[in-house]
Amino acid sequence: MRTMEILASLTSSLDKGECMGGSTLSLLHDRTFGYTGDSQAQELCLYLTKAASVPYFGILEKWVYRGVIVDPYSEFMVEEHELQKEKTQEDYNDKYWDERYTIIQQQIPSFLQKVADKILNTGKYLNVVRECGRDVACPVAKEIVYTLKERAEIGR
Repeated sequence: MRTMEILASLTSSLDKGECMGGSTLSLLHDRTFGYTGDSQAQELCLYLTKAASVPYFGILEKWVYRGVIVDPYSEFMVEEHELQKEKTQEDYNDKYWDERYTIIQQQIPSFLQKVADKILNTGKYLNVVRECGRDVACPVAKEIVYTLKERAEIGR
């Protein structure tokens, strides 16, 4: 019965907050830590957070390893804007890159907040290199997985 109460509470919160993408992960992550004294509830929230993070982390992997955004439901924290380039030499400046890729604050999962700018810049710089005519390939691309252990690492 406790499991159903927890699930009902989560779905109600997700619905009321109109959560999607990073905001869903933030809510699940925060609830996981909110249930610190209740191991059953914490395990359930951890399971749900891990499962919900898989598609988001798939998008994140493509961004940080290849500089590509594949986000059909607009749930990712980085958004690409198509910009017109009349004069290629003049258009590839800081302003161009700052406007082409932006962060959507409400889509940043709370556990990635401290590294959001690094995530943005990683994919952005891969695109800068690609636009300079170089091949972009990450030699050691590891799968990104949600774990509670990583929380301490990101904080550093």
